[in-house]
Amino acid sequence: MATIKWTYLSGDFATELFQFLSTKGIEGYVDHVYPDTKGIPTLGAGYALITGNPGSYTPNTYILDELSQFIGSMSPQMNELKNYLNDAITALDAGKGLTNDNPFYEHRNDANFLGWTLSNTVAAGQTISDAQRFFNGILPRYITTVQTWLGSSPAGVAAFNAMQGSQEMLVLTSLAYNGYLGIQKDGKQGSPNLKAAILSGNRAEAWYEIRYNTGGSRLRDYAEAALFGLYDNGGNGITKDEALQVYQMCTKHGLATLLSYDEGHRTALSDAMTIPYPGGTTFPKAQALATLLYPAEQVLLGNLANDYAGESSLVANALEGAMNTVAFTDVYAAGDASTQSAVAADNNPSVLLGGSGADYLVGGSGNDIIIGGSGKDTLYGSGGDDTIMSGTGNDTVLGVSSGNDVFVYQATGLNTETIVNPSGNGQLWIDNQQVTGAGLTVDTTAGGLVWTAADGTKYTFSADATNPATSNGSAANSDAGIGTLTISNGEVGNGAIVIDGFDLSKAESSSGFMGITLKPSVLLAKGGTPKKPSEVPGDPNSSNDPAPGAVLLTAYVAQISDQPQTVTLSMTMNLAA
Repeated sequence: MATIKWTYLSGDFATELFQFLSTKGIEGYVDHVYPDTKGIPTLGAGYALITGNPGSYTPNTYILDELSQFIGSMSPQMNELKNYLNDAITALDAGKGLTNDNPFYEHRNDANFLGWTLSNTVAAGQTISDAQRFFNGILPRYITTVQTWLGSSPAGVAAFNAMQGSQEMLVLTSLAYNGYLGIQKDGKQGSPNLKAAILSGNRAEAWYEIRYNTGGSRLRDYAEAALFGLYDNGGNGITKDEALQVYQMCTKHGLATLLSYDEGHRTALSDAMTIPYPGGTTFPKAQALATLLYPAEQVLLGNLANDYAGESSLVANALEGAMNTVAFTDVYAAGDASTQSAVAADNNPSVLLGGSGADYLVGGSGNDIIIGGSGKDTLYGSGGDDTIMSGTGNDTVLGVSSGNDVFVYQATGLNTETIVNPSGNGQLWIDNQQVTGAGLTVDTTAGGLVWTAADGTKYTFSADATNPATSNGSAANSDAGIGTLTISNGEVGNGAIVIDGFDLSKAESSSGFMGITLKPSVLLAKGGTPKKPSEVPGDPNSSNDPAPGAVLLTAYVAQISDQPQTVTLSMTMNLAA
């Protein structure tokens, strides 16, 4: 199972987390008690002094207990604060949190309302500020929340232990601090998809959940996702597996949807790209998707080209070309779900990759590259001059109605592969060899239309009595020259390539079909009992029985046509015998 490689902080974890939370737009830092947007009295980096929901608010004893160490648990200041908090609870429960019934709202413009502050400045004789010491005191609660949220499974325990002191742990603690981890109002654990992604080692999915599906302020979501990171090692040395995982995430959630989301929140994204962190902290900042995905596209296509170089130079060359012609928005990769679809945008050249499930990969009208995965995939080239490579499952290529498509198969491990209704303009390749039909001989022993190559590969044609309407809407065809060509044995081993909608009439002409030319052949076979002329259909010229010793000759004509055919036999006899 994949694991996330954590990026460890160079400084003290608590200090860096406090700096992150104190950033304006994240939590910010206010050294006195103030009412938040709901009227809840708040202090410091978003420390709510009241907790709960309307009708059931209570003092936040966890925060107040820590605060008492700074202003004294029995001091006049603490007693005054508690009295004001009770008044605020009464107002909030009555729905009057943003009225003068709430003393904190009433004095919202008076920074010295309580006569004391929690300073974020390091005073003389101190090593850290009171604000930092206070935060260090409450931090363990949120770390425990992350630990509980990850769970007690071996994967959860291992992840929690390994991520200590990392940027990723900082982000999860920030989420816990903001209430998105742990038990929610509905009694369920928060952010279950984020947890599943982390435990399965899927960094890209975890990044997606933080950036697009957390539900916090948009600026904070962007900032936390940037700090968590889309790639291991801060994007230095992106691997093929990482790049594939990123595009699987984009395909699953819809890259167009993600781009639209970013456009709708472009102000927040722009602010997150330039956010000024306090204390000289240099956290990674948010980036546009185009900036994030371009390296993944180049790594993925480049590595795939290298992978296929020894198996299919056609596919390898196409992938190398795609590095310059295919936009980062036009790469699609199915994941490992049981069934997943990847549909290319129209017009643009695209690359579509299958996963381990039974995927449905649909090209657009551009010149696409479609590569099946290990499942039983359905590949649809649509328009354009496509390069379609079957995967290791029993794949089907559907309704390729136009274009000069190239179908590529690997002989090793070939299963039963099916091409349905090809246009006939393209080519069929097995490994690095184009299938042309050259050097085939007709096999009369097979009892049908069978051609055999020198290496034992068989080409078997069976005509359809009625060719059904094709998936692209063309009319039904009763031409006996349309049928199924099955390529088996020899070069394809135990597998087979089945071409439904193969036009034998064209294949036997000079134009060929899918680059395959099957030359018509006439052979004679000797054997059997000659028939009397009266048993032969038609109007025989003689009623004599066959002469003693007569030999039956059967003519095999390997040609399909809807017109009468004439076969002329020239015979010589040894009369001297």
